[in-house]
Amino acid sequence: MGRPITITIDSDDLIEMFCDRVAFWSDSLNPQAQDLFCDYYAELVEDGVFDGMKDFSVANIVDNDVVNEIDVVVKEDLPEYNIDLDNDEGTDRILYSDGETFLISARG
Repeated sequence: MGRPITITIDSDDLIEMFCDRVAFWSDSLNPQAQDLFCDYYAELVEDGVFDGMKDFSVANIVDNDVVNEIDVVVKEDLPEYNIDLDNDEGTDRILYSDGETFLISARG
C-alpha cells in the first residue's frame, strides 16, 4: 500500500463539484431545491466544514443527504414536521433556508 497524500481543492471548485452532484438528482429535486442545496453546500465549504476531512466523497455526501438525511420543505408544510417558526420550536432541525423553502434534518 502506498503512502497517504494530501489533495487541496479550491473552494470554488469544490462548490461546483457539490452543485454538479446535486444536478445529478434533478429527477428528484426541482430547480429551487437544487439551488437551495447548492447554497447550503457553498456555506458549508466557506465555513470550513470539509477542511481536513479524510475519505472525502462529494457523491457520497450529496447522495446520502438527498436520499436519507435532508427533507426539502416549503414554509406552509413546516407544522407537519413539528416546526413552528413563531415559537422557535423544532427550528434546530433547519439546516438551511431561503425564507420560503427549508432544508431540514430528516432525523427528528
